[in-house]
Amino acid sequence: MKKIILAVSLVASVFAANAQEKGAFRVGLRGAVNTQSALNDDIERTLGPGAGLSIQYAFTDNITAEVSGNYFLKSEKEEPTFGIKYSTQTTEINVNIKYYVTSETLDFLPENVQLYAFGGLNRTMNKLEDEVNGSSDDNITGFNAGAGVDYLLSDNFGITLQGKYAGVDYGGTGESAIVGNLGAFLSF
Repeated sequence: MKKIILAVSLVASVFAANAQEKGAFRVGLRGAVNTQSALNDDIERTLGPGAGLSIQYAFTDNITAEVSGNYFLKSEKEEPTFGIKYSTQTTEINVNIKYYVTSETLDFLPENVQLYAFGGLNRTMNKLEDEVNGSSDDNITGFNAGAGVDYLLSDNFGITLQGKYAGVDYGGTGESAIVGNLGAFLSF
């Protein structure tokens, strides 16, 4: 395992890039998963896939504001006992503040790796439909708390991996979600 970490570190140093700079923008596309955006065979909420877009602006070299959104694919299931069809579809919009830790802060980080923590607000739109009760829309405001890592492949391009806790009540269940994103971004 130590050899793999050493090899990854050496490869990462070859692709060294500059840290995010004050006044820079980042635009990204990403895949997403949400622990509350799909239905399982028992018509309970479960992990569902989606896609998203993010836009960031750097106020300083370490602090950015981000507006992002994720659209999760519609999930449809049929309840086995009575044959009632259910579906759900979730969309979220986020406004977050991110704090970046770079190699300037932590000497052991390669120059092209940026760690970050973030917090903010989200607006989650969740639509649940069934053949008996019709359609219900839940539009809920909640909070985000998470962390991630950006791996810069050049001065203007990189990949990102992040996870967050989304503090919202999905469909009146009283349960919040864990949301993960993996994507790529351009800086300019």
